[in-house]
Formats: sequence, structure tokens, C-alpha cells
Amino acid sequence: MIFSNSGAASHSSDTILSLRLLEGRLGVSPKDRYRPADKIGEDGRRNEYILTHLRDVLYPERPTTPLPATVSQSQLLGGHYESGYGMMYLAEEAKTDECSGTRTILVVRRPDRASLGEIRFEPVSGDYWIAHVWDPDVKDSPGYGGGHLKFDVGGRAAALEITVSLPGRDINEGIITFDKVG
Repeated sequence: MIFSNSGAASHSSDTILSLRLLEGRLGVSPKDRYRPADKIGEDGRRNEYILTHLRDVLYPERPTTPLPATVSQSQLLGGHYESGYGMMYLAEEAKTDECSGTRTILVVRRPDRASLGEIRFEPVSGDYWIAHVWDPDVKDSPGYGGGHLKFDVGGRAAALEITVSLPGRDINEGIITFDKVG
């Protein structure tokens, strides 16, 4: 039996080897075998497109000029809780890059996790964000999703919804809602 585990699912060679061994053992004729290399190449091309067009993939209907956020970024800070994922803390962090200089971004910290995974939020328009998810302890682990802020009737930040699966994926993992605490 072959098992593999990595931040970006199984490595391609593990997939090809395990399928070859399994199909051979089951007596699947070579002409009827699954061709993982074709699927891996197709997935790679799709992933490359997604990474270079995240805004278009996640928010194709967004306005040309981004809408302002409902509340200031500082009002979003603090604890957010979801029963399956536990507590996470939104904090501000200065980020510097060549294109936009220094700016303040939102970063999720999860001190209760053994791993130091992070989510960094990039504003798109209004209360919609791109969630850049990765685990620095795992090679090739970046993931991306959508983030949407929810507000209560009084206009206060009430929850953060994160869409885990990108459009067009084979599996839709749904939306995770973290309720604001405090």
C-alpha cells in the first residue's frame, strides 16, 4: 500500500506510481488505465491560470473601481471562532513589496495550532477579500480562497466567511464561518 501526504496533496510521482501498481495488481489492461500525467498537466495549467488571475477567478463580477469597506480595517481585529476550526485572531501587519510599497494587511494567527499556518487577506472590493492560505512548515502549501465579512444589524463586524474551494474545482469544501468574539 502506498500512502503520501503533503501540503499540496500527493506528489505527482506518488500518484503515478501508486496507480500503476494498483492497476497492474488488479489486472487493468494498459489501454484502459487512467492517465494521471494528463490530469496532472491539466491541473498544473489550470492552477497557473488561477494563481495569475485570482481576482478574476474569485470575483468575476467585481466593479472596475473597488468599493470602500463597510468599516475600517481596525474594527475587524480580534478573535473569531468556528466550532470545527477553533479560535483564530485577526491582526494587522505591515507588508512591504516593490509594487505597492508599505501597507497594512490583515493576517490570521492561530496560536492553538502546532503548525504556524497563516491566512493573509488582500482586499478586493467592499467587504470581499482574497484569502492567501499557507503553512510555512509545508513545502508547496499555498492555497487561496475568498473572504467575506458579515455585519450585524448595528453595522458591527459579526463574522468572517472563508470560501475554501476555488470555482471550478472537483471538490467544493464550502464556506467556513468564523463568528467574531467580543
